Amino acid sequence: VLDNLDRDTEFRTTATFVVAHKTKAENIVKILTPIDKIPSNKVNKTLDFTEAQYGRVVKTNIQDVLKTLASDTRAPIIPGYLMIGDDKKGVSMENTQATDPKAILQADGLAVFDKAGYLKYWIEDDESVGAVWLMNKVQHTFINADWGKTKDAVSLQVTHQDTKLVPD
Repeated sequence: VLDNLDRDTEFRTTATFVVAHKTKAENIVKILTPIDKIPSNKVNKTLDFTEAQYGRVVKTNIQDVLKTLASDTRAPIIPGYLMIGDDKKGVSMENTQATDPKAILQADGLAVFDKAGYLKYWIEDDESVGAVWLMNKVQHTFINADWGKTKDAVSLQVTHQDTKLVPD
């Protein structure tokens, strides 16, 4: 599929690439949301915001995936996207007008692929922040720490980071 997209002169390889997580891909592109009536706009805006504010995902395009697959030393890491709620009610116009929509879209973790292009595993929640940190692509994030017996008592705001990997 990626080879066909790369060779198609009418297709832009700068298009955002996401993997449907715990749902079908068709649900991601069909769900209507209150903020953005076009699901692909919602996907792009959510990825931009999640990458910039939380450091949980890395926005990837088809060209990035193709370059990574062609590399001998790297494997693709692609953001995951999750649909929460009822996929049958999410495609209706009522979902765009509800204050409590029946289906929403959410950026959710990173899909890690092997060199053959097969999904190996998912990196979710706090581990996805760590993975993005190791890739040196955190723009902004928060780290919560426990204080005594109080869970998440202190929150640290990371505004700059620099990662250097030294293989051993």
